[in-house]
Amino acid sequence: MQFSNFESLKTVLSVVFRGDMTALDEFCHSIDLNPERLHHPTGHYGSDLADRYWPALAQVAGSPHPGMVIGQQMALVGGGMVNHLMRVSPDLRTAVHHVCQYHNTFANRDCYDTFGVREEKDMTVFEIVHAGLDFRLYPYACQQDVELIFTALIVSLSELVRRPVYPQRIEWMGPPPATTDLYDAIYRAPMTFRASGNRLYFRRQELSRPVLTYNQVLYTHFQQTIENLLGESSQSFGDTVRQLMLRRLTNHQFVTAEDLSVHLNLSVRSFQRRLEAEGTTFLRIAEEARKEVALQLLRTGSHNISEIAYLMGYDEPSSFRRAFKRWTGQSPKSFHQTSRVTSMA
Repeated sequence: MQFSNFESLKTVLSVVFRGDMTALDEFCHSIDLNPERLHHPTGHYGSDLADRYWPALAQVAGSPHPGMVIGQQMALVGGGMVNHLMRVSPDLRTAVHHVCQYHNTFANRDCYDTFGVREEKDMTVFEIVHAGLDFRLYPYACQQDVELIFTALIVSLSELVRRPVYPQRIEWMGPPPATTDLYDAIYRAPMTFRASGNRLYFRRQELSRPVLTYNQVLYTHFQQTIENLLGESSQSFGDTVRQLMLRRLTNHQFVTAEDLSVHLNLSVRSFQRRLEAEGTTFLRIAEEARKEVALQLLRTGSHNISEIAYLMGYDEPSSFRRAFKRWTGQSPKSFHQTSRVTSMA
Protein backbone atom coordinates (compact mmCIF):
# COMPACT_ATOMS: atom_id res chain seq x y z
CA MET A 1 0.00 0.00 0.00
CA GLN A 2 1.12 3.60 -0.62
CA PHE A 3 2.27 4.95 2.74
CA SER A 4 2.96 8.67 2.24
CA ASN A 5 4.27 11.11 -0.36
CA PHE A 6 7.86 11.81 -1.32
CA GLU A 7 7.47 15.51 -0.52
CA SER A 8 6.88 14.65 3.15
CA LEU A 9 9.78 12.20 3.17
CA LYS A 10 12.01 14.91 1.71
CA THR A 11 10.99 17.24 4.54
CA VAL A 12 11.73 14.60 7.19
CA LEU A 13 15.16 13.81 5.75
CA SER A 14 15.97 17.50 5.30
CA VAL A 15 15.38 18.02 9.01
CA VAL A 16 17.55 15.03 9.87
CA PHE A 17 20.53 15.73 7.60
CA ARG A 18 20.39 19.56 7.61
CA GLY A 19 21.90 20.12 4.19
CA ASP A 20 24.56 17.39 4.38
CA MET A 21 23.93 16.02 0.90
CA THR A 22 26.70 13.43 1.10
CA ALA A 23 25.20 11.90 4.25
CA LEU A 24 21.71 12.10 2.72
CA ASP A 25 22.81 10.30 -0.44
CA GLU A 26 24.54 7.59 1.60
CA PHE A 27 21.39 7.15 3.68
CA CYS A 28 19.22 6.84 0.56
CA HIS A 29 21.49 4.20 -0.94
CA SER A 30 21.46 2.26 2.36
CA ILE A 31 17.67 1.91 2.15
CA ASP A 32 17.65 1.22 -1.60
CA LEU A 33 16.16 4.60 -2.51
CA ASN A 34 17.35 6.57 -5.53
CA PRO A 35 18.22 10.08 -4.19
CA GLU A 36 16.78 11.53 -7.40
CA ARG A 37 13.31 10.74 -6.06
CA LEU A 38 13.87 13.43 -3.42
CA HIS A 39 15.01 15.99 -5.98
CA HIS A 40 11.73 15.55 -7.83
CA PRO A 41 9.41 14.50 -4.98
CA THR A 42 6.18 13.61 -6.76
CA GLY A 43 3.87 10.72 -6.00
CA HIS A 44 3.64 8.32 -3.08
CA TYR A 45 5.92 5.58 -1.80
CA GLY A 46 4.99 2.18 -0.41
CA SER A 47 4.89 0.78 3.11
CA ASP A 48 7.91 -1.40 2.32
CA LEU A 49 10.09 1.73 1.95
CA ALA A 50 8.76 3.12 5.24
CA ASP A 51 9.65 -0.21 6.84
CA ARG A 52 13.23 0.27 5.63
CA TYR A 53 13.84 3.91 6.43
CA TRP A 54 12.44 4.04 9.98
CA PRO A 55 14.94 1.48 11.41
CA ALA A 56 17.70 3.30 9.52
CA LEU A 57 16.56 6.64 11.00
CA ALA A 58 16.60 5.05 14.45
CA GLN A 59 20.31 4.44 13.98
CA VAL A 60 20.89 8.02 12.80
CA ALA A 61 18.86 9.45 15.70
CA GLY A 62 20.47 7.13 18.23
CA SER A 63 17.03 6.28 19.59
CA PRO A 64 14.46 3.51 19.04
CA HIS A 65 11.91 6.34 18.72
CA PRO A 66 13.11 8.39 15.74
CA GLY A 67 9.56 9.61 15.14
CA MET A 68 9.54 11.54 18.42
CA VAL A 69 13.13 12.76 18.01
CA ILE A 70 12.44 14.12 14.51
CA GLY A 71 8.97 15.36 15.43
CA GLN A 72 10.46 17.71 18.01
CA GLN A 73 12.59 19.28 15.29
CA MET A 74 9.90 19.42 12.61
CA ALA A 75 6.94 21.02 14.37
CA LEU A 76 5.74 23.78 12.06
CA VAL A 77 8.42 23.02 9.47
CA GLY A 78 6.65 19.96 8.07
CA GLY A 79 3.21 19.82 6.50
CA GLY A 80 3.73 22.57 3.92
CA MET A 81 0.71 24.74 3.24
CA VAL A 82 -1.21 23.22 6.15
CA ASN A 83 1.35 24.60 8.57
CA HIS A 84 0.98 28.06 7.05
CA LEU A 85 -2.73 27.72 7.66
CA MET A 86 -2.19 26.62 11.26
CA ARG A 87 -0.05 29.69 11.97
CA VAL A 88 -2.87 32.07 11.03
CA SER A 89 -5.85 30.05 12.35
CA PRO A 90 -8.10 31.72 14.92
CA ASP A 91 -7.55 29.14 17.69
CA LEU A 92 -5.86 25.82 18.46
CA ARG A 93 -8.99 23.74 17.89
CA THR A 94 -9.38 25.14 14.39
CA ALA A 95 -5.68 24.44 13.71
CA VAL A 96 -6.06 20.81 14.80
CA HIS A 97 -9.16 20.36 12.66
CA HIS A 98 -7.28 21.64 9.62
CA VAL A 99 -4.45 19.15 10.18
CA CYS A 100 -7.05 16.39 9.89
CA GLN A 101 -9.09 18.02 7.16
CA TYR A 102 -6.11 18.46 4.85
CA HIS A 103 -3.84 15.61 5.94
CA ASN A 104 -3.90 14.15 2.43
CA THR A 105 -1.68 17.08 1.37
CA PHE A 106 1.21 15.60 3.36
CA ALA A 107 0.22 11.93 3.77
CA ASN A 108 -1.62 9.27 1.82
CA ARG A 109 -5.21 9.25 3.02
CA ASP A 110 -5.73 5.64 1.99
CA CYS A 111 -3.10 4.28 4.37
CA TYR A 112 -5.22 5.34 7.36
CA ASP A 113 -8.48 3.87 8.56
CA THR A 114 -8.85 6.97 10.74
CA PHE A 115 -7.11 10.34 10.69
CA GLY A 116 -9.51 12.68 12.40
CA VAL A 117 -10.65 14.72 15.34
CA ARG A 118 -13.86 14.53 17.32
CA GLU A 119 -15.43 16.24 20.32
CA GLU A 120 -16.17 13.99 23.28
CA LYS A 121 -17.79 15.63 26.33
CA ASP A 122 -15.14 18.03 27.66
CA MET A 123 -12.40 16.54 25.48
CA THR A 124 -11.19 17.02 21.91
CA VAL A 125 -9.78 13.71 20.63
CA PHE A 126 -7.16 13.57 17.85
CA GLU A 127 -7.02 10.03 16.46
CA ILE A 128 -4.88 8.12 13.97
CA VAL A 129 -5.37 4.47 13.02
CA HIS A 130 -3.38 2.96 10.16
CA ALA A 131 -5.02 0.52 7.77
CA GLY A 132 -5.27 -2.88 9.43
CA LEU A 133 -3.03 -4.71 6.96
CA ASP A 134 -0.30 -2.07 7.20
CA PHE A 135 -0.35 -2.13 10.99
CA ARG A 136 -0.07 -5.92 11.03
CA LEU A 137 2.74 -6.07 8.46
CA TYR A 138 4.68 -2.92 9.40
CA PRO A 139 3.94 -2.15 13.06
CA TYR A 140 7.22 -0.32 13.73
CA ALA A 141 6.86 2.00 10.72
CA CYS A 142 3.25 2.77 11.65
CA GLN A 143 4.19 3.50 15.27
CA GLN A 144 6.99 5.87 14.26
CA ASP A 145 4.72 7.64 11.78
CA VAL A 146 2.21 8.31 14.56
CA GLU A 147 4.87 9.32 17.06
CA LEU A 148 6.25 11.87 14.59
CA ILE A 149 2.81 13.36 13.87
CA PHE A 150 1.77 13.47 17.54
CA THR A 151 5.06 15.02 18.64
CA ALA A 152 5.12 17.61 15.84
CA LEU A 153 1.51 18.52 16.69
CA ILE A 154 2.24 18.99 20.40
CA VAL A 155 5.28 21.17 19.70
CA SER A 156 3.41 23.14 17.02
CA LEU A 157 0.43 23.88 19.27
CA SER A 158 2.78 25.09 22.00
CA GLU A 159 4.54 27.40 19.55
CA LEU A 160 1.25 28.84 18.31
CA VAL A 161 0.32 30.08 21.80
CA ARG A 162 3.89 30.40 23.15
CA ARG A 163 3.20 28.25 26.16
CA PRO A 164 3.26 24.49 26.78
CA VAL A 165 0.27 22.52 25.51
CA TYR A 166 -0.02 18.93 26.71
CA PRO A 167 -2.73 16.27 26.27
CA GLN A 168 -4.64 14.95 29.27
CA ARG A 169 -3.94 11.36 28.28
CA ILE A 170 -2.68 9.30 25.35
CA GLU A 171 -3.57 5.92 23.89
CA TRP A 172 -1.16 3.96 21.68
CA MET A 173 -1.90 0.93 19.52
CA GLY A 174 1.63 -0.42 19.89
CA PRO A 175 3.10 -2.37 22.81
CA PRO A 176 4.71 -0.62 25.79
CA PRO A 177 8.36 0.36 25.18
CA ALA A 178 11.29 -0.74 27.31
CA THR A 179 11.31 2.74 28.85
CA THR A 180 8.85 5.64 28.66
CA ASP A 181 11.38 8.37 29.51
CA LEU A 182 11.13 10.10 26.12
CA TYR A 183 7.34 9.81 26.09
CA ASP A 184 7.15 11.34 29.57
CA ALA A 185 9.48 14.20 28.65
CA ILE A 186 7.48 15.15 25.54
CA TYR A 187 3.86 14.44 26.42
CA ARG A 188 3.74 14.63 30.23
CA ALA A 189 0.50 12.67 30.27
CA PRO A 190 -0.66 9.21 31.42
CA MET A 191 -0.50 6.62 28.63
CA THR A 192 -2.20 3.37 27.68
CA PHE A 193 -0.65 0.88 25.25
CA ARG A 194 -2.20 -1.82 23.02
CA ALA A 195 -5.29 0.37 22.58
CA SER A 196 -7.70 0.19 19.64
CA GLY A 197 -6.35 3.46 18.23
CA ASN A 198 -3.68 6.13 18.66
CA ARG A 199 -5.34 9.07 20.43
CA LEU A 200 -4.43 12.38 22.03
CA TYR A 201 -7.06 13.65 24.48
CA PHE A 202 -7.03 17.43 24.99
CA ARG A 203 -9.27 19.45 27.27
CA ARG A 204 -11.60 21.44 25.04
CA GLN A 205 -10.86 24.54 27.08
CA GLU A 206 -7.14 24.14 26.34
CA LEU A 207 -7.73 24.11 22.57
CA SER A 208 -9.95 27.20 22.74
CA ARG A 209 -6.83 29.34 23.22
CA PRO A 210 -6.36 31.90 20.42
CA VAL A 211 -3.41 31.55 18.04
CA LEU A 212 -1.18 34.58 18.63
CA THR A 213 -0.37 35.00 14.93
CA TYR A 214 -4.00 34.78 13.72
CA ASN A 215 -4.63 36.76 10.55
CA GLN A 216 -8.04 36.65 8.91
CA VAL A 217 -6.82 37.71 5.46
CA LEU A 218 -4.02 35.14 5.34
CA TYR A 219 -6.26 32.50 6.90
CA THR A 220 -8.78 32.87 4.06
CA HIS A 221 -6.00 32.96 1.48
CA PHE A 222 -4.22 29.80 2.64
CA GLN A 223 -7.46 27.87 3.07
CA GLN A 224 -8.58 28.79 -0.45
CA THR A 225 -5.15 27.89 -1.83
CA ILE A 226 -5.32 24.42 -0.29
CA GLU A 227 -8.88 23.91 -1.54
CA ASN A 228 -7.76 24.90 -5.04
CA LEU A 229 -4.83 22.49 -4.92
CA LEU A 230 -7.08 19.66 -3.79
CA GLY A 231 -9.63 20.58 -6.42
CA GLU A 232 -7.03 19.97 -9.12
CA SER A 233 -6.86 16.28 -8.19
CA SER A 234 -8.00 14.04 -11.03
CA GLN A 235 -9.77 11.67 -8.65
CA SER A 236 -13.40 12.44 -7.92
CA PHE A 237 -14.80 12.38 -4.41
CA GLY A 238 -16.94 9.41 -5.37
CA ASP A 239 -13.85 7.51 -6.52
CA THR A 240 -12.18 8.24 -3.19
CA VAL A 241 -15.20 6.89 -1.30
CA ARG A 242 -15.34 3.83 -3.53
CA GLN A 243 -11.66 3.02 -2.94
CA LEU A 244 -12.14 3.36 0.81
CA MET A 245 -15.15 1.05 0.69
CA LEU A 246 -13.29 -1.56 -1.37
CA ARG A 247 -10.31 -1.51 0.97
CA ARG A 248 -12.47 -1.84 4.08
CA LEU A 249 -14.54 -4.67 2.59
CA THR A 250 -11.42 -6.47 1.39
CA ASN A 251 -10.13 -6.26 4.98
CA HIS A 252 -13.46 -7.70 6.16
CA GLN A 253 -14.71 -4.40 7.58
CA PHE A 254 -18.13 -3.19 6.49
CA VAL A 255 -18.54 0.55 7.04
CA THR A 256 -21.36 3.08 7.04
CA ALA A 257 -21.63 6.59 5.66
CA GLU A 258 -21.02 7.83 9.20
CA ASP A 259 -17.75 5.87 9.43
CA LEU A 260 -16.43 7.26 6.15
CA SER A 261 -17.52 10.83 6.88
CA VAL A 262 -15.46 10.70 10.08
CA HIS A 263 -12.50 9.27 8.14
CA LEU A 264 -12.76 12.12 5.62
CA ASN A 265 -13.29 14.75 8.36
CA LEU A 266 -16.70 15.78 7.07
CA SER A 267 -20.15 15.95 8.59
CA VAL A 268 -22.49 13.25 7.29
CA ARG A 269 -24.52 15.91 5.51
CA SER A 270 -21.46 17.42 3.79
CA PHE A 271 -20.35 13.90 2.85
CA GLN A 272 -23.73 13.19 1.24
CA ARG A 273 -23.86 16.55 -0.53
CA ARG A 274 -20.47 16.05 -2.17
CA LEU A 275 -21.60 12.70 -3.54
CA GLU A 276 -24.90 14.18 -4.71
CA ALA A 277 -22.98 16.94 -6.52
CA GLU A 278 -21.29 14.20 -8.56
CA GLY A 279 -24.60 12.52 -9.31
CA THR A 280 -24.19 9.55 -6.99
CA THR A 281 -25.00 8.39 -3.46
CA PHE A 282 -23.29 6.42 -0.73
CA LEU A 283 -25.81 3.59 -1.13
CA ARG A 284 -25.00 3.27 -4.83
CA ILE A 285 -21.25 3.23 -4.21
CA ALA A 286 -21.63 0.77 -1.33
CA GLU A 287 -23.72 -1.54 -3.51
CA GLU A 288 -21.10 -1.49 -6.29
CA ALA A 289 -18.28 -2.16 -3.82
CA ARG A 290 -20.22 -5.02 -2.19
CA LYS A 291 -20.80 -6.57 -5.60
CA GLU A 292 -17.13 -6.33 -6.63
CA VAL A 293 -15.78 -7.84 -3.40
CA ALA A 294 -18.50 -10.51 -3.20
CA LEU A 295 -17.71 -11.66 -6.75
CA GLN A 296 -14.03 -11.85 -5.85
CA LEU A 297 -14.69 -13.90 -2.69
CA LEU A 298 -16.99 -16.30 -4.53
CA ARG A 299 -14.41 -16.83 -7.29
CA THR A 300 -11.68 -17.67 -4.78
CA GLY A 301 -13.95 -19.94 -2.73
CA SER A 302 -12.27 -18.70 0.45
CA HIS A 303 -15.59 -18.12 2.27
CA ASN A 304 -19.01 -19.71 2.25
CA ILE A 305 -22.13 -17.74 1.36
CA SER A 306 -23.16 -17.02 4.96
CA GLU A 307 -19.70 -15.66 5.74
CA ILE A 308 -19.69 -13.45 2.64
CA ALA A 309 -23.14 -12.11 3.52
CA TYR A 310 -21.90 -11.17 6.99
CA LEU A 311 -18.70 -9.56 5.66
CA MET A 312 -20.71 -7.49 3.17
CA GLY A 313 -22.88 -6.14 5.99
CA TYR A 314 -26.09 -8.10 5.34
CA ASP A 315 -28.10 -9.18 8.37
CA GLU A 316 -29.24 -12.40 6.73
CA PRO A 317 -27.81 -14.64 3.96
CA SER A 318 -31.20 -14.43 2.25
CA SER A 319 -30.80 -10.65 1.85
CA PHE A 320 -27.40 -11.20 0.26
CA ARG A 321 -28.80 -13.86 -2.09
CA ARG A 322 -31.53 -11.47 -3.30
CA ALA A 323 -29.00 -8.68 -3.86
CA PHE A 324 -26.66 -11.02 -5.72
CA LYS A 325 -29.48 -12.25 -7.96
CA ARG A 326 -30.28 -8.62 -8.73
CA TRP A 327 -26.63 -7.90 -9.62
CA THR A 328 -25.89 -10.93 -11.78
CA GLY A 329 -29.11 -12.74 -12.55
CA GLN A 330 -27.66 -15.80 -10.77
CA SER A 331 -27.67 -17.15 -7.27
CA PRO A 332 -24.34 -17.00 -5.37
CA LYS A 333 -24.17 -20.82 -5.47
CA SER A 334 -24.66 -20.98 -9.23
CA PHE A 335 -22.10 -18.24 -9.80
CA HIS A 336 -19.54 -20.05 -7.63
CA GLN A 337 -20.10 -23.32 -9.45
CA THR A 338 -19.81 -21.63 -12.85
CA SER A 339 -16.61 -19.89 -11.77
CA ARG A 340 -15.08 -23.20 -10.68
CA VAL A 341 -15.92 -24.87 -13.99
CA THR A 342 -14.48 -21.90 -15.91
CA SER A 343 -11.26 -21.87 -13.90
CA MET A 344 -10.80 -25.64 -14.43
CA ALA A 345 -11.38 -25.44 -18.17
